[in-house]
Amino acid sequence: MELRHLRYFIAVAEELNFTRAAEKLCIVQPSLSKQIRDLEDEIGVILFERDKRNVHLTNAGQGFLEHAYQAIESAERAIATAKQIILSSNKQTKIGFNPLAEILVAPHIVSLMRNNGYHAELKSMNCGDQIHALKNSKLDLTFTRYKLEDPEYENILIKNEPLYLFYRENYKDLDDSINSQKLENTQFITFSAHDAPILAEKTVKFLKQNNIQPQHKIICSNIMQHINFLNTLNCWSIIPEYSISFLKGKYNVKKLAISAPLYANYRKRSNNSSLNIILPFLQKLKNIELKNLA
Repeated sequence: MELRHLRYFIAVAEELNFTRAAEKLCIVQPSLSKQIRDLEDEIGVILFERDKRNVHLTNAGQGFLEHAYQAIESAERAIATAKQIILSSNKQTKIGFNPLAEILVAPHIVSLMRNNGYHAELKSMNCGDQIHALKNSKLDLTFTRYKLEDPEYENILIKNEPLYLFYRENYKDLDDSINSQKLENTQFITFSAHDAPILAEKTVKFLKQNNIQPQHKIICSNIMQHINFLNTLNCWSIIPEYSISFLKGKYNVKKLAISAPLYANYRKRSNNSSLNIILPFLQKLKNIELKNLA
């Protein structure tokens, strides 16, 4: 039995349709059917009940599916470990950064690694892509706004970044109250839910809480595009604190009672020795942030 047989079985079990499963796997349907028959012959158990219209898992198939998932997960974990060992032996560390981390921590980490004989490969990536790359051992360390809820990974809170209401000078009459009508009729600049999911989520929550329904909206895929619009348009937005330093012209900002976290994420059983140098520095940042929150 090969891993591909398990992947083929899982695809059919999830789709309950050989044609759709074959498309998902990018193989032809007759080949998939043969692979499943070969698997059933090898283990001596019928996994699927099928007729011309329907496909169903047998009781044995249901039991086999649970262990098939576990086997694939174990294999992927083994592959990830092997990749980490190779990277570690080369003293090469791959680190993902979001924009805040590039400003806040990247220069310090580069200096730490250089002074200790390590090489760093730095990648600017959105938070979702970083987490995916971390789980596939394409990154050793990530800086995202996600707290990774997985027992195999550790999260270090680096900063809880305040969010601000940004608006141009002609909204200087906005004080502690928020004039929903004024904002609704003005160009609204916001973040893509794919590229900045946490910031997008916080923004949507703010809009709902204040009953604001923007009539004119621009969704940005990266922070520099976002800042460019803020600097050139008569508009408003919800922005993270670090972006204020990039703003130009006459504008106002109002600190809101919401924030967005920044976490460092890494695999607990990582074989990359450079983390022994980086993690104490990140722990200091965590302690500073906890004192600020106290």
